[in-house]
Amino acid sequence: MYDLSGTLDGYESVPPGTSLLITGGDDRENRERVMDTLADGLAGGDGAVVVTIDDSVETIREQLSARAAFEGHQLAVIDCHSSDDRTQKTLENGTFVYTVPSLADLTALGIGIVECFQRLSDAGVGDCRVGGLSLSTLLEHSDDAEVFKFSHVVSSRLDSAGFLGLFSLDRTAVDTHAYMVICEAFDEVLEE
Repeated sequence: MYDLSGTLDGYESVPPGTSLLITGGDDRENRERVMDTLADGLAGGDGAVVVTIDDSVETIREQLSARAAFEGHQLAVIDCHSSDDRTQKTLENGTFVYTVPSLADLTALGIGIVECFQRLSDAGVGDCRVGGLSLSTLLEHSDDAEVFKFSHVVSSRLDSAGFLGLFSLDRTAVDTHAYMVICEAFDEVLEE
């Protein structure tokens, strides 16, 4: 079970493989809740996979380090903003980084998530929390049907791996139809 009592009201614990969609605030507020929950897991020995659209890998590490102490091998980052090519590398501190050149390339993003799962598993990390991806931003690059399919596939992979997924969506940034479609891909929707 993943203990979320310190970061998400109403969620004492959730079973492995759960995917949560956080829609209660704007993208910034939702992202902060996701980062707090990832950091809480890192502090307890879980791994974390963070998808970054706007911030550098160094900024992500700094944001998480300010919230919790952790070892570099516990963290994997999918960087969607700093490269024109698909690359992967392990930094000196042990953090794994997979770069995806465009958010429109949902296949590459999915492959990156699987690669991060594998790297964390190879590093001996058993439990993992995945988050940081704003589906509102993803909808700026793909239509709601594609984002639904991507979310559904990622949710299935999280279920198979027994990991926890935390995604955010600014409900005010999408129409009602897109919101309802995308919510169907997740186990639970946190609308507070």
